[in-house]
Amino acid sequence: MIWDKTFGGNGRDQLFTMEITQDAEILLGGSSSSDPNATSSVNGNKYAPFYGLNDMWLVKIDQDGNLIWENTYGGSGTDLSYAVIENNAGNFLISGVSASFPNTEGGNKTAPIIGNTANDFWVVHIIPDGQEILWDMTFRGNDIDAPAELQLAPNGGYIFAGHSNSLVSDTKSEDPKGANDFFIIKTQCSINLNLNDIQDICSNEVIELDLAIDQCIDCEYYWNDGYQESSRTLPNGILNSTYSITVVNKDGCSNSDQFDVNLFPSPEQLILDNLPISCFGDSNGVISVLGVDNGKAPFRYEINEQEFFEPRDFNNLDTGDYYLSVIDFNECKTDTLIALTQPEEPLVSLPDDLTIAWGDSIQIQALVNPVVSNFTWSNPTILSCDDCLRPYVSPFQTTSINITVKDKNGGEHNNEMIINVEKNIAIYIPIAFSPNGDG
Repeated sequence: MIWDKTFGGNGRDQLFTMEITQDAEILLGGSSSSDPNATSSVNGNKYAPFYGLNDMWLVKIDQDGNLIWENTYGGSGTDLSYAVIENNAGNFLISGVSASFPNTEGGNKTAPIIGNTANDFWVVHIIPDGQEILWDMTFRGNDIDAPAELQLAPNGGYIFAGHSNSLVSDTKSEDPKGANDFFIIKTQCSINLNLNDIQDICSNEVIELDLAIDQCIDCEYYWNDGYQESSRTLPNGILNSTYSITVVNKDGCSNSDQFDVNLFPSPEQLILDNLPISCFGDSNGVISVLGVDNGKAPFRYEINEQEFFEPRDFNNLDTGDYYLSVIDFNECKTDTLIALTQPEEPLVSLPDDLTIAWGDSIQIQALVNPVVSNFTWSNPTILSCDDCLRPYVSPFQTTSINITVKDKNGGEHNNEMIINVEKNIAIYIPIAFSPNGDG
């Protein structure tokens, strides 16, 4: 034996049921007629109030037998708990019998007495720490009724089982068949789920679901993959999958359903090749549609809403956006955008026209942009260098200077300037002569 414990007080305390909770602790249920924290031969360890002849008494302990909490439920008469379960909301449901009137002797029973003799079925719904009753209700006929078992129903609600000797009443539909009968009650869960399979949808489409139940504002939603909201977007990377969802209301009533998702494999991408426009101002772009990955044949294609049915080349294209689509047998579609852009124009700039004196030279500079890869000067014989952009020019007469630049694809641009040459030749005329001819 690992350990043993006793729980009680100065009266009669009886255990009728035990439940292992979801947090691996132990919930004990029965009855108590002991005063709180009373002394008999030893100190008692019941601290909850004593309302009547007998109260329902619940005690929760940990795996080592240590007290976590305890509480009593009842009124001025006899109240006994025979079964307890933890529902899907994490609350506890207690079933037992009650002969107490509601709201008497400071008790916490609110449900009415139905019969005119001893016991009713009494059901109490409490929060996880046992300190608050969410609701309580009674079932029975006009005689002695007692529930011995309580279970969660597979499709929601609860099943109460016991015995009855009562006649037909508002909560009992049949008269007794003998001195005492089995008596079974099943409650209905108000959560209705009727989910349909998702199929004939392309795998690249967005699948958005909203399973919120309008009549159940406080419901909680639990999916089999761990998701916990009523609305979600399903992942579409798996073609065939199964989802299940459990919906739980604040009373612990729950219902579950499942659905299958079967998707068509969409074309993943077009297989393309393209040649950009080679030079500024040209219209020689090429888009080649080579095929498609995935999807189901036969395929049809579109380029800017022009339909075609076989892979092909599109030549002599101008700059602009080209919208390509592929549609497969299942009408699943994938779109691609190709932008053909204008290449940068090679540019060159020379100084403004200028004038120099005959016999002089001047340095000029050609300014080019980065795409220029080579250049050619006109009149290279009057330049100090024909492979530089800052040559000295030495013309003997007015001359046109021209430079042509090209990019790597052969696109070209040119610029020209004029150098005017002024020929100002000085002439000296003698104004005096010496007699001896010496100057």
